[in-house]
Amino acid sequence: MAKKRKSTSGEKHILIFVRHSLTRLFRNLLFATVIIWGVWWVAPYFDGPFTPPNDQYLFWGGVGLAALTIFVFLVRRRGFVQARSNHVLIAMPFFRLKIPYTNIESTRMEQFKDLYEKQKMSWAQKRFLTHYFAQTVSTINLHNFPVSEELLRFFLPDYIFIPRDKGRGFVIYVKHYLEFNTEVDSRLNEYRAVGMTRPINKKEESAYDGYFDLVED
Repeated sequence: MAKKRKSTSGEKHILIFVRHSLTRLFRNLLFATVIIWGVWWVAPYFDGPFTPPNDQYLFWGGVGLAALTIFVFLVRRRGFVQARSNHVLIAMPFFRLKIPYTNIESTRMEQFKDLYEKQKMSWAQKRFLTHYFAQTVSTINLHNFPVSEELLRFFLPDYIFIPRDKGRGFVIYVKHYLEFNTEVDSRLNEYRAVGMTRPINKKEESAYDGYFDLVED
C-alpha cells in the first residue's frame, strides 16, 4: 500500500474581513434587487418612465442584479490565507498573492486597536472596522513587498495593510490566528534553514499566480 504523502501546505484560514465585506455587499445587492423587482411588478399600474414596454429595462436589470447577488453570495467565503511550503498565499475571489518567505521578516499577534488609530479613520472605515478593534489579529511583517505596493493597494482593500507608520506588511484576521502564526513560523524557519544550504529557486519567488482567479489550487 502506497504511503500517503504528507502535505506541505497549512490549513486554509478564511479571511474574516473579506467575508464580512462581501457579506455586506451581498445584503446591499439583495436589497437593490428586491427594490427593482418590486418596481417592475407595479410598473404596469402607474404612469411613468417604466410603463410597458419600458418595464423590460427593469426586468433585465433585475435579472442582471440577481445574478450578481448570487455570485457575490457564492464567493464571499473564497478569501483565505494559507502557509505553503515556500510562500504564504493570500487568496481573494479575484486576486491571489504569493509572499515568498524570503520577503517575510516575522509574524506577530497584535490587537487590532494597536495598529489603527480610530481618529484617523474615515466614517466608512469606522463603521466597518470598529467591531474588530478588540480582536487579536496576525500580522505578516515584510522586508519588502513581493510586487509594487501601489499595485497591491489597487487590488487589495486598505484594511489588509499594516499602516505605513507602523511598518510594512499585511493584517490577517482569521479565527485561528495562533495556528496560522505557528504554521507560518514553522515553514519560515524550515525555509531559512534550507536556504542556508542551497541557492534559492527563482520560481519559488513568483509573486502572484494570476488576477481574477477563482480556482483554488
